[in-house]
Amino acid sequence: MSSTTPNLNLFKYNPLTDGKQVFSIDTALNNNWDKIDNSIVKKSGDTMTGNLILQGTSLRVMDIKNTSADIKETPTADINVGAYRIRDANNICGQMYTTILNNGSVQTSLFVRNNKNGTAVNSSIVVGVDANDDTYCSFPLCTTQATTTSTARRDKIAVIIENYKSGASWYRVWSDGWKEQGGTLGAVAGGTITTYPFSFVDTNYCLQVTLLGTAVRNDAPSYIKGITDFTVYHGAGLNNGLGFCWYACGY
Repeated sequence: MSSTTPNLNLFKYNPLTDGKQVFSIDTALNNNWDKIDNSIVKKSGDTMTGNLILQGTSLRVMDIKNTSADIKETPTADINVGAYRIRDANNICGQMYTTILNNGSVQTSLFVRNNKNGTAVNSSIVVGVDANDDTYCSFPLCTTQATTTSTARRDKIAVIIENYKSGASWYRVWSDGWKEQGGTLGAVAGGTITTYPFSFVDTNYCLQVTLLGTAVRNDAPSYIKGITDFTVYHGAGLNNGLGFCWYACGY
């Protein structure tokens, strides 16, 4: 009696019982070749979906969703070209997928979802190459100003999002709103106003103004802080040509 294979259901004659049957090319050959061919993921334009079961259990540990495509030109819409997902019995899920964007860039996203306690918590990292062949990486940032409870933690990191330097002038801006900025001033008349590149929220920030040069002097300048600027007033002996170095930091 004929039988079929367990995976692709390929037809098999039984040589002990089927010897007198008329041999069918379609049944024994062509249909089998078609099943084998259709089970293979093609290099271009085909898809494969399915899941993996943990051996000896009914636990589904991986869902597979994969699409491969040869992209000849920039797509008119974003295309997900590959993805897989893994999860455990606690409903903690990890996923990675690659996307070709319609702006010409390609990015791979790593995504983790934890639903163990009934509340979904998501975190993701994106690594990509843009249309100019520049690489980039993005991840959850701390964008909330610190309070009595820290807003920067492992899942949301405070990082520098903007920086600048020209001569002695410079600044750095952090994702949570923290600012650092500084520069130099010449030895000009008292009451010199300096405008900050970035304004502060209030006057509860730190400002330091010191004399340029290496000599120790007793005529340190005084100053008045504002939200958008500060005003420097000379000490007694600043008409000797020494300038100032200033540094400010805060929210």
